[in-house]
Amino acid sequence: MAAPPHAKRRLYATVLDLAATRPVEDLTAAEICRAAQVHRSTFAEYAASAADLLRAALREQLDDIRARYLTGAGSAAPNAAADTSRAVLAHVESHYTIYQRGLLSAGGGDLHAMLAEHFRDSVRELEAVGAIRPPFHAHGATTRFVEESTARFIANGSIGILEAWLSEAAPRDPEHFVAAFEGLTAAARA
Repeated sequence: MAAPPHAKRRLYATVLDLAATRPVEDLTAAEICRAAQVHRSTFAEYAASAADLLRAALREQLDDIRARYLTGAGSAAPNAAADTSRAVLAHVESHYTIYQRGLLSAGGGDLHAMLAEHFRDSVRELEAVGAIRPPFHAHGATTRFVEESTARFIANGSIGILEAWLSEAAPRDPEHFVAAFEGLTAAARA
């Protein structure tokens, strides 16, 4: 029998709260279950570890942002991309300690990989509506290779911009991120 949706919400809220106070590597499933008041089997329905649960909680919020601002944007995609970026940055600010620890210190590879996948999927949506076009052609390369290379390059570059933005002193201006992203991806948006 599947766990009720409120159990998932409690698990996600709990792991986000606890990961804001100390590294996720220091959290245990038992501790999270106790704080969320759920059974260990419920935890196992959603994740194999505290790090998996944290990534799932963050990814769900990021996917909600993409769905709200980007999915189905069509011809409004260029503005939607900037609006999505601002919403993602607000999300990152609301979980600053988690992202700062996960991206700017050793051992943040899992968070980097989760963001790379999320951003790549977002870029692929922008490619699908023509808001981003691969800025290169490679003789003999498949369209899939060219599009996937573009999406992965922009996704990982976006994480680099995010890391630079997170390294700035507060208050961080979201427009600095947007300007960097727009400037560095101009060839793909032409």
